[in-house]
Amino acid sequence: MDNLINRKMNRKGILFTAGLVLMASVLLTLAILLFYNTMESEERFIEMSSLDTMHNLYDSVDNGIREILFGTLGDDYVIVNQIEDQVVFKEGLSNIDYTNFEGNLTSFKSFVESNFGGVSLNITEMNNTLPLVVYPHEVVYTHPNGFGENVIGVYPSNYSILEGYEVSFNVDPDGCPVNNTHSGSFSVNITGCGNMYLDPDDISHFQLNFSNEFVNITFGAGANLTILDLSNLDNEVFVNINLKDLNETITVETPRETDLINVALPGYGVKKIGGVRLR
Repeated sequence: MDNLINRKMNRKGILFTAGLVLMASVLLTLAILLFYNTMESEERFIEMSSLDTMHNLYDSVDNGIREILFGTLGDDYVIVNQIEDQVVFKEGLSNIDYTNFEGNLTSFKSFVESNFGGVSLNITEMNNTLPLVVYPHEVVYTHPNGFGENVIGVYPSNYSILEGYEVSFNVDPDGCPVNNTHSGSFSVNITGCGNMYLDPDDISHFQLNFSNEFVNITFGAGANLTILDLSNLDNEVFVNINLKDLNETITVETPRETDLINVALPGYGVKKIGGVRLR
């Protein structure tokens, strides 16, 4: 009888011990899981904080460049009309604000790179030709001879999604001698020359006369448009780009594939490279 009682007690002891061991194992497993989850949460928190820091730095630099451009060149340097599907650029030929723009942008680059580690600006292209792109139509508005010089260029990647161009000046020309125009279906309206429908692939030439000082306009070769001031008139020129409706928001930006702004946080493996949205 005593042996039977002892065996039952031993069995209970074994089961109790096994239960304690099992419970301890479960608790240990939970502790390990909690440890790794905590570590993972900390890493995720650091990662999210790094991403926030990166985006905040990028947005600050983006805003700074945008303020320099509009503060120096004028708030109406480029206007987007979403309702009319139109983008209007306005500037002087030649642009007398170029020196101030270049100086302000160069100073901003020095300030940013001196005070914020991991942030660098590549302003060479912006200072040289100031190329701006109308998206989603991918029309480039630029200064092929250099920003501040006497040429403006408009270069579409696909003219079939454009409605046409309008070019006007703050002073009306005396006349518009025309040389070698080619009729077609692309609308080009030039102050003093009237509204014309031209072949976007053949070259058409116009010369505007401002009291015996001249501006040459060339259109064609893929609906490219160049405006050349031959006399340093310092006239303001308005270039309206009329777009077909693609059911997308129209924006004006520096080229998206550029490395104008480069924000990289060493040690966190996060990086953002790109340009600036102006409108």
